[in-house]
Amino acid sequence: MTIGVTGRYCAGKTTVAEILAAHGYLHIDVDAVGHRALAELEDRVVDRFGPEIRHPTGGIDRKALGRIVFADSAELRALEDIVHPRMVEIVIEESRTARDSVVNAALLFRMRLDAICDRVIWVSAPLVVRVFRAMKRDGLSLGAVRQRMRSQTDLAAQLSSSSVDIYTVRNTGNARRLESRLSRVPGVIRARNGENGRYDGK
Repeated sequence: MTIGVTGRYCAGKTTVAEILAAHGYLHIDVDAVGHRALAELEDRVVDRFGPEIRHPTGGIDRKALGRIVFADSAELRALEDIVHPRMVEIVIEESRTARDSVVNAALLFRMRLDAICDRVIWVSAPLVVRVFRAMKRDGLSLGAVRQRMRSQTDLAAQLSSSSVDIYTVRNTGNARRLESRLSRVPGVIRARNGENGRYDGK
């Protein structure tokens, strides 16, 4: 089974994916996949965005690149056009290595990764909670957080275009409550003995 986990910036996608990983799923972190694809396609990215995005110690300075693409939707799309095809290839390759996998991707629908999923979990969280998490976790200013959130304004609209079953799970920061909510998604959290069904918590 392949489960897609998506949602807006700092909604708690990784927390959900880690809970599923604890139940035997292979966690495919698409952010990490993006770093790999960016390294593989470094020359093309630098050709498109300029030498100023190179890090002094080598590779791409992702913060410098982020300042460009999160401030301009056209630039973001240009980056996605370069790296997304390779990212999709990597995700498909990794998902085939395990019986059960969880694809943790903010842009799951934009990248058409929902097509390889048996179910999708949309993680939601209050705006204030997401802003606080972003500033604390990523050390961003409020303006930078707003830029990143604006870049994802189309995510919810893409839900209706998918044919896969989509389940919304609300994350307010309580891990036990979040796992309980995940257990209500049919067939996602299985018994430890490998039989289909919900994990009994023992």
